[in-house]
Amino acid sequence: MMKRRKLITTAACCAGIALALSACSSSSGTASQSSGTGQAGAPASSAAAASAPYLVQPTTLPVTEKLSKRPPTGIKVAFLNHGNGYDQDYLAGMQAAGKLLGWNIQNFTVSPANPAATTSAVKSGIGAGDKYFVVFSTPAALYASLLPELKAKGDMILDVDSANPAVPGVVQTVQSASTISYTGELGGQALLADAAAQGKTAHIAEVTVPVYAAVLGPIHDGLAATVKSCSACSLSQIPIPAQNFLSQNVAPVIVSYLQAHPDINYLFFDAATLDTGVAAQIARAGLPARRMFGVGAFQPEFAAIKAGQQEGWVVAPSIVDGWIMTDTLARLSGGDDPNVWNKAKPLYYVLN
Repeated sequence: MMKRRKLITTAACCAGIALALSACSSSSGTASQSSGTGQAGAPASSAAAASAPYLVQPTTLPVTEKLSKRPPTGIKVAFLNHGNGYDQDYLAGMQAAGKLLGWNIQNFTVSPANPAATTSAVKSGIGAGDKYFVVFSTPAALYASLLPELKAKGDMILDVDSANPAVPGVVQTVQSASTISYTGELGGQALLADAAAQGKTAHIAEVTVPVYAAVLGPIHDGLAATVKSCSACSLSQIPIPAQNFLSQNVAPVIVSYLQAHPDINYLFFDAATLDTGVAAQIARAGLPARRMFGVGAFQPEFAAIKAGQQEGWVVAPSIVDGWIMTDTLARLSGGDDPNVWNKAKPLYYVLN
């Protein structure tokens, strides 16, 4: 499974080089959506048909528009890294693309559990001459007070993985509100198709992290909208404290919830690593296994699907998304439209 992910990353990045960093992976846009019923007794074939278009990995890039001119060299970009797998992939893609441009993509480690660290990192970057600041799933209130100073210096924030409203001084790319919601819809469709094939009524517990509501909230919106197509199904949430998520100590919280809610037969994870150790702890607690879906798979989820331990995940080529971030800033620096990726169809697909 990991080989497939590397293939699309390599192909996309090579295409990006050939197009002067003009083409490398997803963003928002709406594909036609259809939902399986997910109800017990529903024909498995109709539910599978609804999900089938999303089981094919994309092999072409949605943006091929070249930059009008080569961007200036020497631009400094501050990447505010939360240290999770998504950010690490984003950073790798950004730095690879930045190297081609002669840009300096700097890494600053911050914690969502310490909001002041984000503000401090941006202030330090302003003093160090950084022109662009990349923030990940960050509430807009954290950087709002800095926008006047950024504007005065001609600097900008690149807002990634959030549903924050667009404001002057901020450019959004890679998972804006509509794109994030789209992943929830895809995952929900796959889950309901599975329930139909199993002859089950889906009672779903969505595992989420409230501190990341800026990015995970729209996933819930997309999932909830899809589950509504099944009148007999149910959807609840298991909120995970930030420290449990960051320390990957999520399983005890989930097991406790399942003990109190034995009707739950599906778990839906809003992000990778939320599933770490969950199946094993469910078994140790003597509880029946739950079928598992989620959004944003990494190698452990690929392995779990291959081993038959989980059912399906929405996949996003996050290293390629890092190329998109640099490409967006390159367009911005050269006076081109930085929103081309936001108008393109995402590259997400479902792996089961």
